[in-house]
Amino acid sequence: MKTAEKDNKPSFYKDAVFEMNGEERGLDILVKPFRQHNLDNEVTFVVTFIEKEPKIQDAVEVEKVTLTSRTKIYIQELEEELKKTKEELQTSLEEIETSNEELQAANEELLASNEELQSTNEELQSVNEEINTVNAENVQKMDDLAALNADMNNLLESIDIGTIFLDSSLRIRKFTPAIKKHFSLINSDIGRPIDNFTTNFGTNRGRKGLVDRCKKVIETGKKLERHIISKEGRHYLQRISPFINSQQDIEGIVITFVDVETLHKAQEKLIASEKRFKTFYEKDPVMHFTVDPNTSIIKEVNEKAVEKLEYSSKDELIGRPIFELYEDEAQLKAVRLNKIFLENGELNNVEQEMLTKTGKKVPVILNSTVELDEEDQVVNNRYTCVDISELKEAQERLKKKKVALERANKDLEQFVSICSHDLQEPLSTIKFGSDILGKIYGKKLDEKAREYITYIDKASDRLSNQIKALLDHSRIGQNSERSLVNTKEMVEVVKYDLGKRVKDTNAKIHVGNLPKIMAYEVELRLLFQNLISNALKYKSDERDPEIRISAYPEDKYWVFSIMDNGIGITEEDQKNIFTIFNRARTKNKYEGTGVGLAHAEKIVILHEGSIWVDSQPGVGSTFYFKLKTEE
Repeated sequence: MKTAEKDNKPSFYKDAVFEMNGEERGLDILVKPFRQHNLDNEVTFVVTFIEKEPKIQDAVEVEKVTLTSRTKIYIQELEEELKKTKEELQTSLEEIETSNEELQAANEELLASNEELQSTNEELQSVNEEINTVNAENVQKMDDLAALNADMNNLLESIDIGTIFLDSSLRIRKFTPAIKKHFSLINSDIGRPIDNFTTNFGTNRGRKGLVDRCKKVIETGKKLERHIISKEGRHYLQRISPFINSQQDIEGIVITFVDVETLHKAQEKLIASEKRFKTFYEKDPVMHFTVDPNTSIIKEVNEKAVEKLEYSSKDELIGRPIFELYEDEAQLKAVRLNKIFLENGELNNVEQEMLTKTGKKVPVILNSTVELDEEDQVVNNRYTCVDISELKEAQERLKKKKVALERANKDLEQFVSICSHDLQEPLSTIKFGSDILGKIYGKKLDEKAREYITYIDKASDRLSNQIKALLDHSRIGQNSERSLVNTKEMVEVVKYDLGKRVKDTNAKIHVGNLPKIMAYEVELRLLFQNLISNALKYKSDERDPEIRISAYPEDKYWVFSIMDNGIGITEEDQKNIFTIFNRARTKNKYEGTGVGLAHAEKIVILHEGSIWVDSQPGVGSTFYFKLKTEE
């Protein structure tokens, strides 16, 4: 391997003999070197062992290699490698020395260049110092002049007032940007006479007028002012003032144009507001009084006060104490109210009676506030009086109607109670008589007579149930108050009460999310019971009953729906379905008195709502009812 590495070519060793398991064997050995092309220049070897039969007869015994002889060979190889390495190091050293000499020469050149640059820099610095010395005074003077000029320009440019400077010949010397913006002047106009531009300044801009006014200011030394309007319709205050120098001589004119558009619009708005307020004050359908806070003397009134109190003009009311408009008893009340007013600074919705010129009483709702000045001092008391004569009359009429209605309801309740009691007694007699006839004389009567007795029994029972139902209907809503009701829990209770019928009909009842509302609990439970019971009663023979109950909010109401898949209701029967004792026409006979839906309607009306039905015969019905919620 050493030989292969040294010669950089394959090395071949033939007829090597070795012993393995007591048996001698022979082989040839081939070593191939491979150099890696990288920075380390590493060498790898491929060693190939070619096994063959040993040729002992041709073999020549050689002297055994001892440790000493091997060491000599190894030392010799190391010496050769060291010699080679020394030669390479000597070559590298020579190259480094050559590079060092080159770098030293370059460094000397750089030092020479640096010395030259340093010399040049010193010369430039000397020249610069001379220039700074020469220009120091000029720079100082220029700075002072620039600062002064900048201050003047900043002042003129920052001011939002259009200004034109004229000389004694009325030629333009300077103008501010505000003039350029509003009146379309350009820098090249400097030096031109002002009379060339008088047509640019507003609608009141006579050429002769402006020039004459400028000349007058130069002659008198007094400034002149007037309002003008620009071409764009903006309002300005034109002020012409004399330009006075340090010797107090007039050297020209200063014309300023102050934009007063905002002020003008504010004045217009104020005038319009005052006009609207006066119109509102005068035409307002309520009475207004402005009263002196110290003397209670009326200072101003509107036309409605004059009209309502039956006076012919404002002069009859202005100057009179406000208390003279009250009768004696009302005056005492007004004095007490005035103390409260002084403490709180206002009165709200106080009932009072005022006297007209003819002595007629006018009931009013009185409101009063104070009017303050800029220093929060009270300058006026303002009274607003709303005539409630019609409201009082309406209240009186409603009170009478309420008394009459309460009396009628009481009479009706008494009538229903008496009727139910008085009718039940003869019905009981009829029922008892028909039972006696059936039991004692039943065998003696023919089939037709017994059928008539059965008719009497059924009619008596039906009339008794109807009387009881009528009495229950009249008592709905009596002696009850609203409370918070969980309608979902209530429906579950109704389902439990109707459990036997639900099981017998194999019905399915689906209940959605239902709200908690303020309602009459007993009546609302009866409402759900009647509608769900009807859905179970009027089921279709072709399918099992299926009922869906849901609700959704609508403004201040909750709308409930109870949908079934029963026999449905014809459009003709829907018109009178909620009438008491009215029953829809059906193919089959169903038990009942015909008051269930009448009960439902009355309960819904009790909750300030409404009820209606949407139905299709053979498909099913959906009853909707809307209940008003209370906060």
